[in-house]
Amino acid sequence: NAKAAILADEPAPEIQKEVREKVKRQKEVEKKGKLSFGAPKTETVTVTETVTRKERVYIDPTVLRSYYVETNRVLGDFTSRENGIPGKDIFGRTIPIRQLADAGFYEGPNIQRSGDKLAASVSGFLRIGRNWADIVPFEPHNWEVELSRDQATCYLNLTPGHPGAPVPAAAAVRAAAVGLPYPDESLNTPDELYVLIRGQIETGEHARLPITLSRDASFDIVVAEDKLAAYLNIHKGKGRGKHLSLKEVGAAIKGSKLAGLNFKQISSDITTFFEGPDFDMTSYVLCEGTPSTAGPERTVEFAAQFAGGEKTRNAIAALEGLDDYESFTVFPAGAITKTAPVEAEQLICTIDPAAPGEPGRDVYGAPIPAEPASAPAIEVHENLVEKETIIATAIAGILDYGEIDGVIHLRVRPHRDATIAVELSDDRMQALLSLSEGAGTGTRLSRETVDTALERAGVVYGILDDSIATAMEAAKAGTEVSGIAVAEGTASVDQSENQLEFLVDLDGGTGVRIRKDGSADYRTRNAIVNVDEGQEICRILPSQQEAIDGKDVTGRAISAKADSGNELELGENVSREERDDGSVVITATTNGEVVYAQNRVSVQTAHIIKGDVDMKVGNIKFPGSVTIGGSVRSGFYVVSGGDVKIAGGVEAALISSDGDIFIQQGVKGAGKAVLRSKRNIMSSFVELATLLSVGDVTLKSSIVRSRIKCNGRISFQGDKGRIVGGQIRARNGLEVLSVGTPRGAKTHVSFGQDYLIADLIEKEEKEIEKVKRRITEVDLSMRKLEKEGSSSDDLQRFRKEKVQLLKLMEKRGLRLFTLRERFEQHFPSKVVVTGEVHAGTVFESHGRTYEITRPRKAIAVEFNSETGNIDVNDLKNGSEE
Repeated sequence: NAKAAILADEPAPEIQKEVREKVKRQKEVEKKGKLSFGAPKTETVTVTETVTRKERVYIDPTVLRSYYVETNRVLGDFTSRENGIPGKDIFGRTIPIRQLADAGFYEGPNIQRSGDKLAASVSGFLRIGRNWADIVPFEPHNWEVELSRDQATCYLNLTPGHPGAPVPAAAAVRAAAVGLPYPDESLNTPDELYVLIRGQIETGEHARLPITLSRDASFDIVVAEDKLAAYLNIHKGKGRGKHLSLKEVGAAIKGSKLAGLNFKQISSDITTFFEGPDFDMTSYVLCEGTPSTAGPERTVEFAAQFAGGEKTRNAIAALEGLDDYESFTVFPAGAITKTAPVEAEQLICTIDPAAPGEPGRDVYGAPIPAEPASAPAIEVHENLVEKETIIATAIAGILDYGEIDGVIHLRVRPHRDATIAVELSDDRMQALLSLSEGAGTGTRLSRETVDTALERAGVVYGILDDSIATAMEAAKAGTEVSGIAVAEGTASVDQSENQLEFLVDLDGGTGVRIRKDGSADYRTRNAIVNVDEGQEICRILPSQQEAIDGKDVTGRAISAKADSGNELELGENVSREERDDGSVVITATTNGEVVYAQNRVSVQTAHIIKGDVDMKVGNIKFPGSVTIGGSVRSGFYVVSGGDVKIAGGVEAALISSDGDIFIQQGVKGAGKAVLRSKRNIMSSFVELATLLSVGDVTLKSSIVRSRIKCNGRISFQGDKGRIVGGQIRARNGLEVLSVGTPRGAKTHVSFGQDYLIADLIEKEEKEIEKVKRRITEVDLSMRKLEKEGSSSDDLQRFRKEKVQLLKLMEKRGLRLFTLRERFEQHFPSKVVVTGEVHAGTVFESHGRTYEITRPRKAIAVEFNSETGNIDVNDLKNGSEE
């Protein structure tokens, strides 16, 4: 144990005693003369004085007993020795008194003697020998745990003691904190606590250490959508995070402009929460408004001429099996009681004007207008227009009327027959079908009517049943189907030495792509045919048969030619292999795009566009490099797995590259262009655009009113570099000729930090706001259920969700705290302006800003990590501001 180890290393005590002795010495004294007026005489006399000196006492160092004692502890009483009494043996002979060599008792270091009392002057281990005692100083490590005033953070007050004292156990510290009480899950782990305690003991200084996981305090005021209630959410800060400021909370409440606040009660409740054990106070009601009341009921007058009886029964019967209307789920055919034929823009009914009610007041004290007077419950469905106090039709058709649970339901159903049109291609090798579905009680599409239309057009061969089914399905879904091939003839097969068969779809690109919602996308063509290394592209099959005649869709025969040849020319990145069956297989030797033109096949590793990226080319998405001979026009995108080289310029378009982006003529983004690169971006100039670069940004002339986020360095080639307006963020700084304009255009330049981490911080903050809003929604739902007396299962579900949300917010808060600490890391960087810096330019780093208020020339801007300030130096003389 600690006691044994310390005493084993402690040497024997050095004890001294005071010795008094008489010493004679010469002393000069003055004596008066015998006559009163005579001069005094000086004589030398011998005097005896008592002198005290220290003398070491030699003792037996054997320790007979040892104890731990506290400061000022009375150790015992000091008694004078006695001479003893002689004895006698059985023969009557005298037994002399035993004379001790040293009968004294000596108090060693750290023992005080006051009269007959011996006391400890320090805490430590009392050693007792035969005729001596001393104290070896020893203080244990003293500690205690306490809570912050708001009870959100637990602190460890630690006073280091003797270096050999046992280190306080982390488990004991955690147990003491839980006993305060304090939640176990909010404390540091035992390993973290041990490192913290051990490190503080090594300093030897007293400290008040937070032993709680860190998160920043936050609060917000939420006003309900109807402005009839305002709620306060408060989350205490913990550990090394920002702690809650009641002053800031009070200022926010006072500045909220809410009316009818009971400041005394609010202050008392917030103080109670602040001094209480809860970490979060959510959905606290600050104030409530007064809802308005509605006026008297209103009546409705119908202008449509309804028909009942047989006409209505026939109209309802025509609806059997139809489900085209969303309103059928709430207003089924069986609920129709009367119908009426209507024209487009016909008045159906009028509703009495609203009578005024009693206004209310919202939480800001503003009046809430009275609710409109109750009108008859009317639910308007398809093809009707409700405008103020009238309801009119949008199309001609049949008006349905019905009442369900006191609610009037109205619906206008159109009446249109389905259309079918069949057109043959000029060579009669295709039959094209156009369809539109009927509506309402009009005739509907069926396979029988389509077959009849094909038969009338003379189509008897090559009918594609799947294409017909797909076209009908699209038309029934509401899509206008036009020119869909539903029959194809069989082309004649000419006799030849061989036959070329492609194993990839060279016709995969289309002029238009149909989205899931049925709309057309003319910008995305999917026209690039990509293959992988080792993939078979095509094969040349030897001719094994005579010429075969074909047949068009009308059944007419097409004669085949009796002789022809087909010799395929091989380009780059393909190989040729002859098989045992006589066929020849062409295989790609690398990943890339298949190009087949003029009977020549090759694989290109880069996608090349000779002209502009526009409606003729469409959007580009390619796994390798992309080279564009022209410009990228507005509204298009280029996404590349390699480098992107653009010989022209970039308009309001998206350029995304896993490699470098090179733009010959520059970017005129119109405020919409976005360039993203995982490496570097090079351009002549950038105007009204957003650039995101993991590497460097290199320009020739200028950056005008643009947003640039660069985790490398921004540099300019030549001597014309300038930055005008916008927001520039460059982790490794930049060098430029001039910044800003004489008119004071706001130009913001940030440097020295990892701005990719800043994006993660912004994303995390948005997620925390979502969690906060959901906590408020859950609290409101729980309050509503408690008022309605709903089942405990629903309340339990919401309570469980709230606990999960609070844990999630704490987890995200810890992640946000860590990201913010990482964002504060400084990267050595410098902003160098060799020319003029205009007023209105702001330099920023680590939350510190320096604004140029008067024109300056030739300066260097750096962040001083030692002072935490931004230093601005003149390039010529090196002077600093």
